[in-house]
Parts: sequence; structure tokens; C-alpha cells
Amino acid sequence: MSNEILDVPASNETKIPRWLIWTYIILPILGLIALFVYWEGSTGWLDRGHWRALQEAAKTTGPFSEP
Repeated sequence: MSNEILDVPASNETKIPRWLIWTYIILPILGLIALFVYWEGSTGWLDRGHWRALQEAAKTTGPFSEP
């Protein structure tokens, strides 16, 4: 290998993809929305205990018997 330093010239031909720009705009907005929604914890159907009544009606709660 030689000890040459190769300079790469700046190029104005390569543009930033639109999907990347939209991602940089949308993801922080969605993060702030999620922060606002879940600030006090989850409620409603997103809460862990909400599905308990449905599980009991379907008889899918434990303890399960092993064969």
C-alpha cells in the first residue's frame, strides 16, 4: 500500500432521498405523540389487564395442566 492520501471531491450530484427526509420529519413527530399518549401509562385496550375478562370468557387463562 502506498501512503498517498486520496482526496474525494465534494459532489453536488447526489441528493438526499425523499424517503429519508420524510422519515426524519415523521419519526420525531410520532415520538412526541407517543410520549403525550403514554405519559401517564397505558389505558384502555392497550393496558395489560384489559384482556383478562376476555381470556376468562374464552377459558384461556392459566394454570394449564401438563400432559
